[in-house]
Amino acid sequence: MPPFFFRPDEKIDTEAYYKVLRYTVLPWLKNYPTGNYVWQQDGAPSHMAAKNQKFCKDNMAHFWPKNFWPPSSPDLNPLDFFWWGAIESKTNRTPHLNLDSLKATIIK
Repeated sequence: MPPFFFRPDEKIDTEAYYKVLRYTVLPWLKNYPTGNYVWQQDGAPSHMAAKNQKFCKDNMAHFWPKNFWPPSSPDLNPLDFFWWGAIESKTNRTPHLNLDSLKATIIK
């Protein structure tokens, strides 16, 4: 999935995250009609909110509900174990003078 950027002043609450799921993630998942993915989240309150858990369960072929998440297992969470470190090493190769430059490097 391509990166999604929240505004710097935006609070990522249940409703903000729901809008991302509904209007960004779900259309992107239509590219995978066979359900060749697993949608895994972490313990952020907006991820655990009943509204968003229900949305994911109802709309995603392979969704891991919060009771299935492994506790304190960063090796089973690719975002924490790999992705953020890989992105950071890529973005730190050159200095960024502004947020747009940083975002462009992340997208690339």
